[in-house]
Amino acid sequence: MRIKTKVITVVTVLFFSLLVIATFFSKTIYYYTHKKVTAVTVSNGFIINEFHNINGGPIMDGDDNIIFPVKLTEPLVVKKIMVEKLDYVNENDAIIVFDSDSVKIARSYILADLEECKRNIPVNVAELAALNQQLSIFDSCIDENGILHSGKSGFITEIYLTEGDDFMGAGQTYSITNKETNYLIGLNFDLEKESYLDDKCEVTLQSDDVMIRGVIHKIVTYEKDCLVMVKPNIPLTDEDIRKLFADSAVLLMDVKTSSGRYDIIVPAEAIIDHQYIYNTITIENFLGSRTIAEKIDIKILDTNGEFVAIDAKYQKIMMDSKVITNKPKLVNGEEVVLLYQ
Repeated sequence: MRIKTKVITVVTVLFFSLLVIATFFSKTIYYYTHKKVTAVTVSNGFIINEFHNINGGPIMDGDDNIIFPVKLTEPLVVKKIMVEKLDYVNENDAIIVFDSDSVKIARSYILADLEECKRNIPVNVAELAALNQQLSIFDSCIDENGILHSGKSGFITEIYLTEGDDFMGAGQTYSITNKETNYLIGLNFDLEKESYLDDKCEVTLQSDDVMIRGVIHKIVTYEKDCLVMVKPNIPLTDEDIRKLFADSAVLLMDVKTSSGRYDIIVPAEAIIDHQYIYNTITIENFLGSRTIAEKIDIKILDTNGEFVAIDAKYQKIMMDSKVITNKPKLVNGEEVVLLYQ
Protein backbone atom coordinates (compact mmCIF):
# COMPACT_ATOMS: atom_id res chain seq x y z
CA MET A 1 0.00 0.00 0.00
CA ARG A 2 2.83 2.37 0.89
CA ILE A 3 4.60 1.59 -2.37
CA LYS A 4 1.42 2.28 -4.35
CA THR A 5 0.90 5.60 -2.57
CA LYS A 6 4.50 6.57 -3.22
CA VAL A 7 4.16 5.72 -6.92
CA ILE A 8 1.03 7.87 -7.18
CA THR A 9 2.83 10.75 -5.47
CA VAL A 10 5.81 10.47 -7.78
CA VAL A 11 3.57 10.31 -10.86
CA THR A 12 1.56 13.32 -9.67
CA VAL A 13 4.68 15.37 -9.01
CA LEU A 14 6.13 14.29 -12.33
CA PHE A 15 2.88 15.18 -14.12
CA PHE A 16 2.71 18.66 -12.64
CA SER A 17 6.42 19.21 -13.24
CA LEU A 18 5.98 18.27 -16.88
CA LEU A 19 2.92 20.52 -17.03
CA VAL A 20 4.91 23.45 -15.66
CA ILE A 21 7.78 22.77 -18.05
CA ALA A 22 5.36 22.38 -20.97
CA THR A 23 3.59 25.60 -20.03
CA PHE A 24 6.90 27.41 -19.78
CA PHE A 25 8.05 26.19 -23.18
CA SER A 26 4.62 26.82 -24.66
CA LYS A 27 4.60 30.44 -23.46
CA THR A 28 8.20 30.90 -24.54
CA ILE A 29 7.46 29.53 -27.99
CA TYR A 30 4.26 31.63 -28.15
CA TYR A 31 6.22 34.72 -27.14
CA TYR A 32 8.92 34.27 -29.75
CA THR A 33 6.73 33.00 -32.59
CA HIS A 34 3.98 35.63 -32.49
CA LYS A 35 4.24 39.30 -33.34
CA LYS A 36 4.12 41.69 -30.42
CA VAL A 37 1.59 44.47 -30.66
CA THR A 38 0.46 47.46 -28.65
CA ALA A 39 -3.15 48.54 -28.76
CA VAL A 40 -5.40 51.28 -27.43
CA THR A 41 -9.13 51.44 -26.90
CA VAL A 42 -11.07 53.38 -29.53
CA SER A 43 -12.96 56.48 -28.42
CA ASN A 44 -15.63 58.82 -29.67
CA GLY A 45 -15.75 62.59 -29.58
CA PHE A 46 -14.44 65.51 -31.57
CA ILE A 47 -11.39 66.18 -33.72
CA ILE A 48 -9.65 69.33 -32.50
CA ASN A 49 -7.21 71.19 -34.72
CA GLU A 50 -5.00 73.92 -33.32
CA PHE A 51 -2.67 76.11 -35.35
CA HIS A 52 -0.36 78.41 -33.43
CA ASN A 53 1.85 81.40 -34.10
CA ILE A 54 0.68 82.17 -37.62
CA ASN A 55 2.23 85.60 -37.97
CA GLY A 56 2.17 88.53 -40.32
CA GLY A 57 1.23 92.15 -40.71
CA PRO A 58 -2.51 92.61 -40.23
CA ILE A 59 -4.72 93.53 -43.16
CA MET A 60 -7.61 95.72 -42.03
CA ASP A 61 -10.98 95.84 -43.74
CA GLY A 62 -13.39 98.50 -42.59
CA ASP A 63 -11.77 101.94 -42.87
CA ASP A 64 -13.09 104.58 -45.28
CA ASN A 65 -11.06 105.37 -48.40
CA ILE A 66 -11.58 109.06 -49.14
CA ILE A 67 -11.72 109.50 -52.90
CA PHE A 68 -11.61 112.80 -54.78
CA PRO A 69 -14.05 111.79 -57.52
CA VAL A 70 -13.52 114.56 -60.09
CA LYS A 71 -11.20 113.74 -63.01
CA LEU A 72 -9.12 116.86 -63.72
CA THR A 73 -7.69 118.30 -66.92
CA GLU A 74 -4.87 120.04 -65.05
CA PRO A 75 -3.29 118.60 -61.89
CA LEU A 76 -3.51 119.74 -58.31
CA VAL A 77 0.00 120.11 -56.92
CA VAL A 78 0.38 118.73 -53.39
CA LYS A 79 2.01 121.48 -51.34
CA LYS A 80 1.87 119.98 -47.84
CA ILE A 81 0.58 116.92 -45.99
CA MET A 82 -0.81 118.12 -42.69
CA VAL A 83 -1.14 114.73 -40.96
CA GLU A 84 0.77 111.50 -40.52
CA LYS A 85 -0.45 107.94 -40.45
CA LEU A 86 -2.19 107.11 -37.14
CA ASP A 87 -2.81 110.77 -36.31
CA TYR A 88 -6.24 111.32 -34.80
CA VAL A 89 -8.20 114.06 -36.58
CA ASN A 90 -11.49 115.77 -35.92
CA GLU A 91 -14.09 116.71 -38.48
CA ASN A 92 -12.97 119.69 -40.63
CA ASP A 93 -9.27 119.32 -39.71
CA ALA A 94 -6.87 120.04 -42.57
CA ILE A 95 -5.51 116.89 -44.21
CA ILE A 96 -3.83 117.99 -47.45
CA VAL A 97 -2.91 121.45 -48.75
CA PHE A 98 -2.75 121.88 -52.52
CA ASP A 99 -0.93 124.75 -54.23
CA SER A 100 -3.54 127.51 -54.55
CA ASP A 101 -2.50 128.43 -58.10
CA SER A 102 -2.92 124.83 -59.26
CA VAL A 103 -6.34 124.75 -57.58
CA LYS A 104 -7.43 127.88 -59.46
CA ILE A 105 -6.19 126.50 -62.77
CA ALA A 106 -7.86 123.10 -62.28
CA ARG A 107 -11.13 124.78 -61.31
CA SER A 108 -10.94 127.17 -64.27
CA TYR A 109 -10.89 124.24 -66.70
CA ILE A 110 -14.09 122.85 -65.19
CA LEU A 111 -15.67 126.32 -65.48
CA ALA A 112 -14.55 126.64 -69.06
CA ASP A 113 -16.11 123.28 -69.95
CA LEU A 114 -19.28 124.34 -68.19
CA GLU A 115 -19.52 127.65 -70.08
CA GLU A 116 -18.86 125.94 -73.41
CA CYS A 117 -21.62 123.43 -72.69
CA LYS A 118 -24.05 126.28 -71.99
CA ARG A 119 -23.24 127.92 -75.35
CA ASN A 120 -24.03 124.79 -77.32
CA ILE A 121 -27.40 124.75 -79.08
CA PRO A 122 -29.24 122.65 -78.23
CA VAL A 123 -27.82 122.36 -74.72
CA ASN A 124 -26.78 118.85 -73.74
CA VAL A 125 -28.75 118.63 -70.50
CA ALA A 126 -26.98 115.50 -69.20
CA GLU A 127 -23.51 116.96 -69.84
CA LEU A 128 -24.51 120.25 -68.22
CA ALA A 129 -25.76 118.49 -65.12
CA ALA A 130 -22.56 116.42 -64.89
CA LEU A 131 -20.32 119.49 -65.15
CA ASN A 132 -22.35 121.36 -62.55
CA GLN A 133 -22.01 118.37 -60.25
CA GLN A 134 -18.23 118.22 -60.83
CA LEU A 135 -17.87 121.89 -59.92
CA SER A 136 -20.01 121.45 -56.83
CA ILE A 137 -17.97 118.45 -55.67
CA PHE A 138 -14.70 120.27 -56.37
CA ASP A 139 -15.79 123.25 -54.24
CA SER A 140 -17.10 121.03 -51.44
CA CYS A 141 -13.85 119.04 -51.23
CA ILE A 142 -11.28 121.85 -51.48
CA ASP A 143 -11.71 125.33 -50.02
CA GLU A 144 -10.48 128.64 -51.47
CA ASN A 145 -7.11 128.13 -49.75
CA GLY A 146 -6.56 124.80 -51.46
CA ILE A 147 -7.15 122.75 -48.29
CA LEU A 148 -8.74 119.30 -48.28
CA HIS A 149 -10.52 118.89 -44.93
CA SER A 150 -11.52 115.76 -43.06
CA GLY A 151 -15.20 114.98 -43.28
CA LYS A 152 -15.21 113.02 -40.01
CA SER A 153 -13.26 112.20 -36.87
CA GLY A 154 -10.97 109.20 -36.67
CA PHE A 155 -7.46 107.82 -37.09
CA ILE A 156 -5.66 108.39 -40.37
CA THR A 157 -4.83 104.89 -41.56
CA GLU A 158 -3.17 105.68 -44.89
CA ILE A 159 -2.10 108.68 -46.96
CA TYR A 160 -1.93 108.09 -50.69
CA LEU A 161 -0.31 111.38 -51.76
CA THR A 162 3.09 112.91 -51.02
CA GLU A 163 4.33 116.47 -51.17
CA GLY A 164 5.14 117.53 -54.73
CA ASP A 165 2.73 115.06 -56.37
CA ASP A 166 0.66 116.12 -59.37
CA PHE A 167 -2.80 114.81 -58.53
CA MET A 168 -5.11 114.36 -61.52
CA GLY A 169 -8.17 113.57 -59.41
CA ALA A 170 -10.48 110.55 -59.63
CA GLY A 171 -8.39 108.72 -57.02
CA GLN A 172 -7.72 108.03 -53.35
CA THR A 173 -6.37 110.76 -51.12
CA TYR A 174 -6.32 109.18 -47.66
CA SER A 175 -8.06 106.60 -45.45
CA ILE A 176 -9.65 107.12 -42.06
CA THR A 177 -11.17 104.80 -39.48
CA ASN A 178 -14.90 104.35 -39.38
CA LYS A 179 -16.40 103.97 -35.91
CA GLU A 180 -19.59 102.55 -37.38
CA THR A 181 -17.73 99.65 -38.98
CA ASN A 182 -17.12 96.31 -37.34
CA TYR A 183 -13.55 95.87 -38.49
CA LEU A 184 -12.26 92.69 -40.02
CA ILE A 185 -8.64 91.73 -39.42
CA GLY A 186 -6.90 89.54 -41.96
CA LEU A 187 -3.79 87.37 -41.97
CA ASN A 188 -2.42 85.05 -44.64
CA PHE A 189 -2.88 81.34 -43.90
CA ASP A 190 -1.43 78.12 -45.28
CA LEU A 191 -3.64 76.98 -48.15
CA GLU A 192 -3.17 73.31 -47.20
CA LYS A 193 -4.92 73.97 -43.88
CA GLU A 194 -7.82 75.92 -45.36
CA SER A 195 -10.09 72.87 -45.22
CA TYR A 196 -9.97 73.02 -41.42
CA LEU A 197 -11.36 76.56 -41.31
CA ASP A 198 -14.97 77.62 -40.97
CA ASP A 199 -17.05 80.19 -39.12
CA LYS A 200 -17.05 78.01 -35.98
CA CYS A 201 -13.29 78.36 -35.48
CA GLU A 202 -12.09 80.13 -32.36
CA VAL A 203 -9.44 82.69 -33.27
CA THR A 204 -7.07 84.66 -31.05
CA LEU A 205 -5.01 87.52 -32.49
CA GLN A 206 -2.23 88.85 -30.32
CA SER A 207 0.64 91.31 -30.55
CA ASP A 208 2.76 92.98 -27.91
CA ASP A 209 0.07 95.55 -27.18
CA VAL A 210 -3.29 94.06 -28.04
CA MET A 211 -5.15 90.75 -27.90
CA ILE A 212 -8.34 90.17 -29.87
CA ARG A 213 -10.64 87.15 -29.90
CA GLY A 214 -13.01 86.52 -32.74
CA VAL A 215 -14.41 84.18 -35.36
CA ILE A 216 -13.64 83.67 -39.02
CA HIS A 217 -15.87 85.91 -41.13
CA LYS A 218 -14.63 85.04 -44.62
CA ILE A 219 -11.76 83.35 -46.42
CA VAL A 220 -10.28 84.66 -49.66
CA THR A 221 -8.36 81.96 -51.54
CA TYR A 222 -5.32 82.72 -53.67
CA GLU A 223 -2.96 80.51 -55.66
CA LYS A 224 -0.55 79.63 -52.84
CA ASP A 225 -2.28 80.76 -49.66
CA CYS A 226 -5.50 82.23 -48.38
CA LEU A 227 -6.49 85.37 -46.51
CA VAL A 228 -8.43 84.71 -43.32
CA MET A 229 -10.61 87.63 -42.27
CA VAL A 230 -11.47 87.59 -38.57
CA LYS A 231 -14.43 89.40 -37.04
CA PRO A 232 -13.65 90.46 -33.45
CA ASN A 233 -16.11 89.36 -30.78
CA ILE A 234 -16.03 92.89 -29.36
CA PRO A 235 -15.81 96.01 -31.58
CA LEU A 236 -12.31 97.42 -31.70
CA THR A 237 -11.53 100.53 -29.68
CA ASP A 238 -9.72 103.52 -31.17
CA GLU A 239 -6.59 102.42 -29.33
CA ASP A 240 -6.85 98.89 -30.76
CA ILE A 241 -7.16 100.31 -34.25
CA ARG A 242 -4.21 102.66 -33.76
CA LYS A 243 -1.99 99.77 -32.67
CA LEU A 244 -3.16 97.43 -35.42
CA PHE A 245 -2.57 99.98 -38.17
CA ALA A 246 0.97 100.75 -37.00
CA ASP A 247 3.63 99.89 -39.59
CA SER A 248 5.46 97.76 -37.02
CA ALA A 249 2.36 95.79 -36.03
CA VAL A 250 2.88 92.03 -36.22
CA LEU A 251 0.10 89.71 -35.13
CA LEU A 252 0.26 86.12 -33.99
CA MET A 253 -2.88 84.18 -34.87
CA ASP A 254 -3.95 81.04 -33.02
CA VAL A 255 -6.82 79.07 -34.55
CA LYS A 256 -8.77 76.30 -32.81
CA THR A 257 -11.26 74.22 -34.77
CA SER A 258 -13.66 71.57 -33.57
CA SER A 259 -15.41 69.00 -35.74
CA GLY A 260 -18.80 67.44 -35.31
CA ARG A 261 -19.02 64.38 -33.07
CA TYR A 262 -17.57 61.13 -34.42
CA ASP A 263 -18.38 57.61 -33.20
CA ILE A 264 -14.92 56.12 -33.78
CA ILE A 265 -11.65 57.97 -33.20
CA VAL A 266 -8.28 56.22 -33.20
CA PRO A 267 -4.67 57.38 -32.92
CA ALA A 268 -3.08 58.30 -36.25
CA GLU A 269 -0.43 55.60 -35.81
CA ALA A 270 -3.18 52.96 -36.00
CA ILE A 271 -3.91 53.81 -39.65
CA ILE A 272 -2.05 51.75 -42.25
CA ASP A 273 -1.68 53.07 -45.81
CA HIS A 274 -4.71 55.31 -45.24
CA GLN A 275 -6.86 52.22 -45.91
CA TYR A 276 -7.18 49.90 -42.95
CA ILE A 277 -6.53 49.21 -39.29
CA TYR A 278 -6.02 46.11 -37.18
CA ASN A 279 -8.65 45.53 -34.54
CA THR A 280 -7.95 43.05 -31.72
CA ILE A 281 -10.25 40.24 -30.66
CA THR A 282 -9.58 38.31 -27.44
CA ILE A 283 -10.79 34.71 -27.37
CA GLU A 284 -11.11 32.92 -24.02
CA ASN A 285 -11.17 29.12 -23.57
CA PHE A 286 -10.13 26.51 -21.02
CA LEU A 287 -6.53 26.73 -22.25
CA GLY A 288 -6.43 30.47 -21.59
CA SER A 289 -6.82 33.44 -23.85
CA ARG A 290 -5.35 34.47 -27.14
CA THR A 291 -5.48 37.72 -29.10
CA ILE A 292 -6.26 37.85 -32.79
CA ALA A 293 -5.45 40.84 -34.99
CA GLU A 294 -8.29 41.43 -37.46
CA LYS A 295 -7.74 43.58 -40.55
CA ILE A 296 -10.55 46.10 -41.11
CA ASP A 297 -10.90 48.38 -44.13
CA ILE A 298 -11.73 51.93 -43.17
CA LYS A 299 -12.63 55.31 -44.58
CA ILE A 300 -10.98 58.38 -43.04
CA LEU A 301 -13.54 61.03 -42.13
CA ASP A 302 -11.35 63.63 -40.42
CA THR A 303 -7.93 64.02 -38.84
CA ASN A 304 -5.72 66.52 -37.06
CA GLY A 305 -2.53 64.56 -37.55
CA GLU A 306 -2.68 63.06 -34.06
CA PHE A 307 -6.11 61.45 -34.10
CA VAL A 308 -8.26 60.14 -36.93
CA ALA A 309 -12.04 59.78 -37.17
CA ILE A 310 -12.90 56.71 -39.23
CA ASP A 311 -15.79 54.83 -40.72
CA ALA A 312 -15.24 51.06 -40.61
CA LYS A 313 -16.55 49.72 -43.89
CA TYR A 314 -19.03 46.87 -43.48
CA GLN A 315 -17.57 45.85 -40.12
CA LYS A 316 -18.52 47.04 -36.69
CA ILE A 317 -15.96 48.24 -34.19
CA MET A 318 -17.26 48.21 -30.63
CA MET A 319 -16.58 51.09 -28.29
CA ASP A 320 -14.40 48.85 -26.08
CA SER A 321 -12.43 47.54 -29.07
CA LYS A 322 -8.68 47.91 -29.09
CA VAL A 323 -6.82 48.85 -32.26
CA ILE A 324 -3.16 48.08 -32.87
CA THR A 325 -0.91 51.13 -32.99
CA ASN A 326 2.60 49.82 -33.72
CA LYS A 327 1.90 48.77 -37.35
CA PRO A 328 3.03 45.11 -37.26
CA LYS A 329 3.75 43.45 -40.58
CA LEU A 330 0.95 40.92 -40.59
CA VAL A 331 0.58 38.62 -43.56
CA ASN A 332 -3.02 37.54 -43.21
CA GLY A 333 -6.27 39.32 -42.59
CA GLU A 334 -6.38 37.59 -39.19
CA GLU A 335 -3.40 36.51 -37.16
CA VAL A 336 -2.71 35.50 -33.57
CA VAL A 337 -0.58 38.18 -31.88
CA LEU A 338 0.90 38.87 -28.48
CA LEU A 339 -0.71 41.93 -26.92
CA TYR A 340 1.47 44.05 -24.65
CA GLN A 341 -0.40 45.21 -21.61
